[in-house]
Amino acid sequence: MTTTALPHLSLFPALEGVSNPALAPALRSLPDYDQNQAGKQRIATELQSANAALLAAVHDRMEVVHQAVATAQADKPQPRALPRQAAKSAAALAEARELVAVLQEADKLLAEGRDRLLTTAPDALLRHLGGQLQAALAEARACGLDESVATADEAIDAGQVDAWKTVTRLTAVASDIRAAQRLVWAHLVRGSDLQQHLDSFGQVRNYVDLFPEWLGRQRGKAISTFNGEPVYPTPPWDENTLDDLWAYAVRHHEVDLWVPTPAELRDTYAQAHADVLRVEALEDAEAAGQPLTPDQKQWRASRNQLMRLHERHALPTIK
Repeated sequence: MTTTALPHLSLFPALEGVSNPALAPALRSLPDYDQNQAGKQRIATELQSANAALLAAVHDRMEVVHQAVATAQADKPQPRALPRQAAKSAAALAEARELVAVLQEADKLLAEGRDRLLTTAPDALLRHLGGQLQAALAEARACGLDESVATADEAIDAGQVDAWKTVTRLTAVASDIRAAQRLVWAHLVRGSDLQQHLDSFGQVRNYVDLFPEWLGRQRGKAISTFNGEPVYPTPPWDENTLDDLWAYAVRHHEVDLWVPTPAELRDTYAQAHADVLRVEALEDAEAAGQPLTPDQKQWRASRNQLMRLHERHALPTIK
């Protein structure tokens, strides 16, 4: 019996053949991924040949049919060889159809296997991307590019052309890594509300240390006004693009860039949010005249020291 395999609709179409220099090695690091991809490529080649053979078998069958039609129109008896030709063409056609059907089913199974592999892989992929990011960051920092060098002309004037070229190359590498990170989150991390934090906690492990006023920014709480317009707290780097954060991190070694797993991002954000709520609770308690315990006073003093450090180090910004 001839069967027709339904085409497999991948759960991750954006990862099917995606061209990303950072994502490709991360995918290849997964167990059985290369084997699966080799199988898919082999099946694709064989399926192409099988479809060509199927078309040829259809053509041969139609030739037998057309010959019978022409004989009948000429009012002649069908040749004795017609049954044998018809049986041969029918057998070839059936065999070609079965081969295509089997290969389609095999391709479907391989695609489903790939989807199962990727469904369980986001943590491994993100950790591999994190390793790539750390390697790129270490190489960029080792160049010793001066903080004052922000353009090619300035690099020439400072005699740091080689360092500038290396950092520029690694900036593109870091951009690919972040693009791969977003792809993994968008297509492999299902039902998560953490994606809104990817450009903050998902970029910098010590985001709270560098930007203690983060929740005030998130809540839209102004810290001052300028020409009658509210001024909101900002991190010590430009926020125009992730390349600006990268440029700042290359020159400021206290910035701890990372590529967290969903669990790591969830825990980091939850702890940061709990700390802010703890501060607000202490402030409410003091406002109500309630005495603070020694532990509460020590914790608040530590956080106030962190805020003062931030105020001192948050002034320079890479343009």
